[in-house]
Amino acid sequence: MAFAPSKRQKHKKDEDTKLNLSSMMDMMTIILLFLLKSFSASGQLMQPAPGIELPESTADMQPKQVLALYLMPNQGLILHKEGEAFENLPVIAPVDELQVEEDVMVPALESLIYDRNETNAGLNLPPIEEVTIQADQGVPYSWVLKVVQTASGAGIAKFDFVIQQKS
Repeated sequence: MAFAPSKRQKHKKDEDTKLNLSSMMDMMTIILLFLLKSFSASGQLMQPAPGIELPESTADMQPKQVLALYLMPNQGLILHKEGEAFENLPVIAPVDELQVEEDVMVPALESLIYDRNETNAGLNLPPIEEVTIQADQGVPYSWVLKVVQTASGAGIAKFDFVIQQKS
């Protein structure tokens, strides 16, 4: 037994249904804005210091903004300060202090980390637990070792080394 068609189906016209583009355009606009926002947020956070030739690597991690140090063969250990011109950055340990082989620590770096942690404690901020180091290819390994030993002795738990990504 067949059912009688409804009035709506009985009088249905054979029209081509058209696609509603306004909702698709809204969706594409939202996706485009999301992609642009995420692309601009993942840009380079850290520029190499002038005069530093960074080692190359295939690692693809992005650097974080933490306590940043520059190790340069002709100037020594320099503290990075956001917004400062490179020429005005403070030298923590000059070359002749880093070249002394009997010393395994850099006292000025140790006191800098302790002072920063005391300041952070006074401001109810977490202590510094991470350091980013930009070291020139020409820097002796003993300098890097001194900086790492000093910082770890002052409570730093994690070290990041900035490299230049191979193309």
